[in-house]
Amino acid sequence: WRCRGAIRAGLNLSTLPCRSLGITKLWWLVRRVLRCLMESRLFVVLTVFAFLPAVGVAQQPVHRGIYYVESFPTKIFHSKLDGSPPRKLLESSIGGDGITQIRVDGLRSRIYWIGEGTIFGADLPGKNVEAIHTFGDSNRMHFDYDPVVNALYYFEYNQATSDYFLTEEDLENRTKETIVSNVPDVHFSKLRKDVATGYLYFQSPSSAWGLTLGQLSRIQTGLTNQDSGAIEMLPGVAFNNGYMSIDPNDGQILYEIRGQTSTIRKFSPTTLAVTESGADLTGLTYPSLEFSTGGSIEMAPNSNIVYFAAWEGEQVVDSLFSIYRVPFDGGTPELVIEGPWIFALDMPSADGRDVAPTVSLFSPLAGETNNRVVSLVGTATDNEFVMDARWELNGVDQGELVLAGDGSFGASGIQLEPGMNALTVKATDLDGNVGVATVEVTWIPDRHL
Repeated sequence: WRCRGAIRAGLNLSTLPCRSLGITKLWWLVRRVLRCLMESRLFVVLTVFAFLPAVGVAQQPVHRGIYYVESFPTKIFHSKLDGSPPRKLLESSIGGDGITQIRVDGLRSRIYWIGEGTIFGADLPGKNVEAIHTFGDSNRMHFDYDPVVNALYYFEYNQATSDYFLTEEDLENRTKETIVSNVPDVHFSKLRKDVATGYLYFQSPSSAWGLTLGQLSRIQTGLTNQDSGAIEMLPGVAFNNGYMSIDPNDGQILYEIRGQTSTIRKFSPTTLAVTESGADLTGLTYPSLEFSTGGSIEMAPNSNIVYFAAWEGEQVVDSLFSIYRVPFDGGTPELVIEGPWIFALDMPSADGRDVAPTVSLFSPLAGETNNRVVSLVGTATDNEFVMDARWELNGVDQGELVLAGDGSFGASGIQLEPGMNALTVKATDLDGNVGVATVEVTWIPDRHL
């Protein structure tokens, strides 16, 4: 009641001119209202509400490390930034062979890739695979994914007009919008979207085999049904079908020039300045020509370390496509992951946390019981995601636990042995961290005379 009176007084006083109210009265009113709020439940409600996360605000992805592809046959792996431990996520029999690009959504625990002319998607770590879009007989198209708006971007070919058009596919509502139509030849063109500015960068025009230099262009996304006049060509950058990406640290374009003397460069869309890396790439060759769809280059979050796919030497035969890393400022490349045939990699942003999964057991309860048959119920969660969860009875492995979307699991019909029984659940995440929880239950059989 005192609060309501003070607030009502404030509303009445607020209708008066500022001069008539005076600074002293205004300060008295503010203190009176704050004091009443602190003495009421309303203050608790407002305090809790102030710390609730804002709806619609994208959270920082937490999936660290390298996601990469080994081809012939195709497998998708994940590893830490130092290349260990490699964990296989997908087999070649799922989602086509010849994967040339992968993108990871750390917000929703999803992975997308293109193989055999089709864009596929799956839940990490490689479950519920689905075909999203097919380019037809072309397996040399590229795409990009924006986790903020949950959308794919890719070029499609219009056979009637012999032109390309840029499509945005909303994965939440499964709808498509044409952003730009009548785009010049962008066959083989690499796509990358800058989520901070909304610009989609690509190479245009581009030749079929990388023999002609293509220029860097960009299109503002968020608009629909634009014509080719909406394409803005940026001077100062010339590609020979090398790969490119967006530096997560400064928003510049990170790209490569392939050849006998390959180089790594950065381009600022703001100042139009080109900076060449001081790294010594002598002896390394990027995939090119017939392998023009392969090869990736990424800047690690919160560092100046460049990761890229290349082979050692000039000959393709008997060579290993591997992942190397080198400081952009200079140095000699270091072998991180040895192939063979690593064509594509992705390094989503991260918050740097590296913790073990949390395992909680709700049933059975610890202590003595007269029931021989019990159920094991609990949850296994992680700041990234749980690769697998298994359970043991008295130190003997009983198999894998199936986790629901919220990490919950259950196993029924468990028969206890007379005396003490230890039920243990072990959950492992991408980095190999293991979370463990154990409950000890003593079965005391009923004895009847």
